[in-house]
Amino acid sequence: MIRITLILLALGNLGATLFSAPIKPQPPEHLIIGLDGVSYFTFMKLYEGGYFQYLNRPIPMVATFPTISDPNWNQMMGTDVQESYTKVHFDLNTDTEDGKGAPVGNLLTNLKTEVNYYKAFDFKPENAFEQLTIFGWTETTGEYAVDSLIQYFLKSRKKESYKAFILNTDIIAHMGGEEPLMKFLGYLDNRIKHLRKTYKGKYKKDLQITLISDHGNSFVEPHFVEYQSMLLKKKWKLVESLKEKRDVAVVIPEILSFAAFYVHDDFKQALAKDLSELKGVHTVAYSKSEKKLNLFIQNYGQLKVLLSPKERTLTFLSSPPKNFGQFQAKKTYTWDEYFRKSLNAKYPYAVVNLWEGFYVNAKQGASVLVSTDIKWAFANPTLKVVSKIKGKVKSLHGSLDRLQSFGIVATSKKLTFEGARPSDVYQSIILQQP
Repeated sequence: MIRITLILLALGNLGATLFSAPIKPQPPEHLIIGLDGVSYFTFMKLYEGGYFQYLNRPIPMVATFPTISDPNWNQMMGTDVQESYTKVHFDLNTDTEDGKGAPVGNLLTNLKTEVNYYKAFDFKPENAFEQLTIFGWTETTGEYAVDSLIQYFLKSRKKESYKAFILNTDIIAHMGGEEPLMKFLGYLDNRIKHLRKTYKGKYKKDLQITLISDHGNSFVEPHFVEYQSMLLKKKWKLVESLKEKRDVAVVIPEILSFAAFYVHDDFKQALAKDLSELKGVHTVAYSKSEKKLNLFIQNYGQLKVLLSPKERTLTFLSSPPKNFGQFQAKKTYTWDEYFRKSLNAKYPYAVVNLWEGFYVNAKQGASVLVSTDIKWAFANPTLKVVSKIKGKVKSLHGSLDRLQSFGIVATSKKLTFEGARPSDVYQSIILQQP
């Protein structure tokens, strides 16, 4: 009797195998698109105008400092940090006959060097030629990239989410301004709607969509911070390698609203104070220990903050300026509490973001970090000439200001928080952990 039962069960299983419909391979159920430099405020104009309605209401992604691509995408995607904040940088590990450190890289370095976060994306620019064409034909290659990523996605048979990166959006913002960027995002919205309809019809389920961006953009034409003449007047010496006491090194690879300066440790405070007096500079920070941060803030003065990275707490030794949020002096706040309470401030999460600028976002942290006012930027003489010939840059980012630091998280999945940090995106979106 037992043997007959086993035979019947075996035949039943064989029948189920022979006559049940075969499982058809299909693309992933979740498409994540990384949009470089799309501002929360720009995206919300579109969302409130009826675009991207298959997504839940977007939330701001508060960029770490500096509010530029490399440190933020690396945190968001869980990849290793770069040697410095930008590919072209000052390398402290290089010793020369003239002293310590040396500039590294040039214009070609930006095109030839693959950043670490590219490794986390399934679809992205594949080589220097593709990067070059993006800069030359930004909007055209942007539409082509959207069409191509959809084709690649539909052919993918990954079990987990498919991750695509669009570089064009930040370049469109810089070269064209907000209106061309919104036009491109409208094209993206239309193509995603068509993709979701195709997916639903073929696989009988909804395709989950998530859009993320690494920082914002303020749509202003820049005024340039004149730091060279000030340093000369204050008896500092701009050099390519640190040797004498008042030697200062800085590499300005792009037109950005931040700068990283390098100096001998004993001169950090003096340099920070002098830089804070520059027109167009809002916040200057230096740190001699990961447990203490010193800031010089426009129209405020000096602010000292104690931090405990292990416990993730901070204590303001005096009440910070109101545009940093409402916080009491000598009261300890957790980093999560500080994030929530400063989310609506003009400079959200500024203290921890600056701390990360020194100790998290580059293998070689700067001696002094500078954040400008929103209409101001740093540029080298060559970039100034180029901007005059080709027309001024139409947008800026790099600073602590919310207009430049607010990227986006917009998803069809349910979110339980009002704002996100890069590390939150990695945990909740990329790893899909609560």
